[in-house]
Amino acid sequence: MTKKLLSGSVLAALLAAGACTVHQTEAPSLSGPSTFARSVTVTATPDYITQDGASQSSVSAQVIGPDGRPLGGISLRMDMLVDGQANDYGTLSARTVVTGSDGMARVVYTAPPAPPPPADTTFSTVGIRAITIGSDAQADNGVITEIRLVPAGVILPPAGTPTAAFAMSPAQALMNVPVTLDASSSLPGAGASSITTYSWNFGDGTAAGTGKSVTHTFTTQQTFNVTLTVTNDRGLSASTTKPTTVGGLAAPVALFVFSPTAPAAGQTVIFNAEQSTAAPGHSLSAVNWTFGDGATASGSIVSHAFTAAGSYNVVLSVTDDTGQKGTLAQSVTVTAGGGSSGSTTAKFTFSPATPNAGQSVFFNASTSTASTGHTLTTYAWDFGDGTTGTGVSITHVFTAAGTFTVTLTVTDDIGQKGTIATPVTIATTGSGSLTADFSKSPTNPVSGQQVSFNANLSSPIASITSYDWDFGDGTVVNGQTSFLINHTYFTVTGNIFTIRLTVHDNTGRVATKADTLTVTAIATDPIARFTVDPSPTTVGTVVTFDGAASNAYPGDAGPPVIPAKTLVRYEWNFGDGSAIVSTFLADTDTTHSYAATGTYTIRLTVFDSSGASASTTRTLLVQ
Repeated sequence: MTKKLLSGSVLAALLAAGACTVHQTEAPSLSGPSTFARSVTVTATPDYITQDGASQSSVSAQVIGPDGRPLGGISLRMDMLVDGQANDYGTLSARTVVTGSDGMARVVYTAPPAPPPPADTTFSTVGIRAITIGSDAQADNGVITEIRLVPAGVILPPAGTPTAAFAMSPAQALMNVPVTLDASSSLPGAGASSITTYSWNFGDGTAAGTGKSVTHTFTTQQTFNVTLTVTNDRGLSASTTKPTTVGGLAAPVALFVFSPTAPAAGQTVIFNAEQSTAAPGHSLSAVNWTFGDGATASGSIVSHAFTAAGSYNVVLSVTDDTGQKGTLAQSVTVTAGGGSSGSTTAKFTFSPATPNAGQSVFFNASTSTASTGHTLTTYAWDFGDGTTGTGVSITHVFTAAGTFTVTLTVTDDIGQKGTIATPVTIATTGSGSLTADFSKSPTNPVSGQQVSFNANLSSPIASITSYDWDFGDGTVVNGQTSFLINHTYFTVTGNIFTIRLTVHDNTGRVATKADTLTVTAIATDPIARFTVDPSPTTVGTVVTFDGAASNAYPGDAGPPVIPAKTLVRYEWNFGDGSAIVSTFLADTDTTHSYAATGTYTIRLTVFDSSGASASTTRTLLVQ
């Protein structure tokens, strides 16, 4: 930028009024958010020099990281600009510089020679631009400071004293909590265009700070006199001092529970300190334990076993991110072990009650109990036929008829055991009448929840060859070879569905069992339903799948409970690895043929105009 210097009092008045100002691009405030990886500040001191070929200005560039700390080792390119265009008007001592550990890099600018006579009163502005060498978005735009070149013989008018002012955030300083001091409200003073330096004395004996915005942490509770000194581009300085009272931060609170509350010697005890808290806005940085028996641990949840009976003083110590601590001590009474009330008892049930050879028998030991204050840790099974197993529940197949003594042994967390032996009679395969029976889980489902049906209660299961299911909602699945099947019900009115199971054995006998299931209504998503024709089918036959029974509303009766919706897409998965097929709007059906025999699971997913979706499946036997 170039200005014409007016003579006499007019020039003095314009300069005094700030008609010619130095524009300096500042880095974003360290106390506020920034979208950049780093910020750059460029300062020229002084920023008024004589255009005589010898006068010099020191140009400093500082790079600050996102955490407010100076960044060393950053390369910058320095350029001269006139009227916003690159122009070597004067000289720079270096064009490429690297920041030191203080984040600073410096060059010296030397003014160009005075214009040849006859000299007029024209003066110029030269910009010094710093650009980081790298991919940082802000720095790539360049940061510029300006230096005024005053013709020899021109005398600048007197400048006014700057005004030092600053604000602190948070307004109430707390011990060991960083505060941000911001001098943005300081003013350069009349006849000056910018503040070139900011110097901070925190009053607590720590090193002075520099920069328009600084962060400082007071480590003791008392009142400190914080002093800011600013210097403008005419070399004039001013200071301001604010008494700053540093308060105390609330200490963290230590809390813990433990289980079991009446442990025995050798038993593992879980200690949980997750209820401990730090002051608002802060977090716990360390959680430490001493157990009173010489052992220690760290972490919010820990375990410990006391090797001997006695009373132990367990101490929890928590430390927050400012270094403050909170403690809690609790007494833990440990018993000798064998004298706890109650006893460890083994119990189990099995189904079906009259199993056949080759039939899966389900054993369940969940009714077993440990002695008071303890927990079961192992379940060991001996089925009396030379085989064993472990687990709270287990399935076993007896391969021959007979009576077998099944023994369960349970062990608790301190080694106490309980045992039970029960005779289980296994009938000959195919003996007795054919019966159909099944269980369902969950027994009280809601609309849209998958229900599992298990027909292993049928007998004799080893001779059953197929299972036919009618779920009572229009869905029928025939020819299942597995006694397990899943189905999902959809309703908004609440329905009681009658489920019918028909079993076929290898002698041609048929048995049927019917039971009811109540499904609780929920009104949310659309309903997916479809028919399959023919079912079952044969290899190569074209099968029609029709989703016309699907509904955009969560139910079939009454007005819609949500804004009017329509089905917009039907997505078909035929279960044989072929591509998924989508149909749209009123095109509710599609066709497909199968290349191999087997039982395939077809899934229909419907999508409504609000973006909601629902799925259902059916199986198809291909012969």
